[in-house]
Amino acid sequence: MRYSNLILILLISILMISCDNFEDFERRFFWFQNTTGFISEDSIFVQTQLRDTGSKSISQHGYCYSSTDSIPTLSNQVINLGDLGGSKNFEAYLTELVPNTIYYIRPFVIIDNQANYDNVFSNSTAPVIFLNSLSNTATDTYPFSLSISELYNSPIIEYGLVWSSNPTPTISDSKLAFTGPINPGDTFSDNLITMLAPQTQYYLRAYLISDKDTTYSDEKSLFIPKLDPNQ
Repeated sequence: MRYSNLILILLISILMISCDNFEDFERRFFWFQNTTGFISEDSIFVQTQLRDTGSKSISQHGYCYSSTDSIPTLSNQVINLGDLGGSKNFEAYLTELVPNTIYYIRPFVIIDNQANYDNVFSNSTAPVIFLNSLSNTATDTYPFSLSISELYNSPIIEYGLVWSSNPTPTISDSKLAFTGPINPGDTFSDNLITMLAPQTQYYLRAYLISDKDTTYSDEKSLFIPKLDPNQ
């Protein structure tokens, strides 16, 4: 009988400890609600609402983000916003971003020196260079035009057109480069004069190299038919 009572007391103690740990875990589990607002070519505005802060104090909070890691952590780019105090809302501008690039964003709070993350959400910065038109004239000449955003304010080193038979061409692929003066808001027209393989799908993007980075327009495609239908 004595041993039965001891076993019962032991089981009750274990259950009570487990309940305390579960309750502590529940306090650590936060529900976030995230929204994005103003977006420019190099910044994204984000807002977060904490639905439950529990009874623990938050020593640090903010956002971690990356354009390459789809699940960013504190080892990536981070905006620290300090202790949260009594508020359940926080916001920030992610700045100095690369234009026309998808960023993966993840809010976090730190409690007892442990990071607690929300789910990842993503958004894209606005492009600064645009491939406006591209024509297939059934010859070796392909007229195109590109333009620069009026809001772009970095020195432009080079701009032009890149293409490949594979999606998402870069400056490592075939390119037509220009270094002549071009200003924000300008439109530039020229002809792509080259031998492209018949019956081939090509992918093209305008590109811009500044003193900060290399950025691209959205992609357009061009199918090259046979020049002579009787071939």
